[in-house]
Amino acid sequence: MGAQLLVMAALLLTGRHTEAAGMVVSFRRQYPESPAHAFERLWLFRSPSPVYRAQVYPLFEKIRAT
Repeated sequence: MGAQLLVMAALLLTGRHTEAAGMVVSFRRQYPESPAHAFERLWLFRSPSPVYRAQVYPLFEKIRAT
């Protein structure tokens, strides 16, 4: 599940929006009861480091925008 989120973010960051959107649809089908913000909170709370959070937060911004 975490790997899927990273792949989605990587696709978005490299401009492969159609592939990323397909992964988002697939992810939502696999985890219908688990919204992306639940995973975002889990990842953000892994570390109180502002550097870590600054690196992870933009990835979820991209996923949410898809």
